[in-house]
Amino acid sequence: MKNFGLLIVILLLAGTMLSSTLVIKGSNTVYPVAQLWAEGFKAMNPDVEISIEGAGSSTGIKALFNGQTDIANSSRWIKASEIEQMNREGKYFIPYVVAYDGIAIIVNKSLGISNITIQQLFDIYSGKITSWNQIDSSLPKARIVPLSRDNASGTFEYFVEHVMKGEKFAPQVQQLASTRAEVEQVMQNQYAIGYIGMGYIT
Repeated sequence: MKNFGLLIVILLLAGTMLSSTLVIKGSNTVYPVAQLWAEGFKAMNPDVEISIEGAGSSTGIKALFNGQTDIANSSRWIKASEIEQMNREGKYFIPYVVAYDGIAIIVNKSLGISNITIQQLFDIYSGKITSWNQIDSSLPKARIVPLSRDNASGTFEYFVEHVMKGEKFAPQVQQLASTRAEVEQVMQNQYAIGYIGMGYIT
């Protein structure tokens, strides 16, 4: 796959730590690194059972509010509405910036495109551009298949804010529940385009 990048911030939001079990939920972007952290933590604390789930940043933060996780992985900043909810509920989650990541724009390696602009991405995802030859006349006259994470994803929210400037996706944009699903779709479809955390490129 070929890729192009945007910058995102990775957060850990910590709630109450349990002594015998540790539950971690949230961002797909953080998931591969969280697995390594969990292995290291388990080696130092063999009696602690660790559960990790990557279902999206918002899912992790919601689980933290509901008391269903100890740590929420997030690939976006805490929203003002979430801070307000903390104040209402008398809760305080401690955010830790643990890494900076990039959003990679990916296409099938057989497509033959080596770069793309933010404006072209906006035009694809808003439906203004629907065929690859509208990007470059040397590209195939084939329908673009735009892929996206679902709205539980912090990467989705970052893309909407910084690429779409708050505009809605076109109806033809396919929203997928995981980064892995997006990668697999791009690998299988010559005319697909997607965006993922940099850690998933290879």
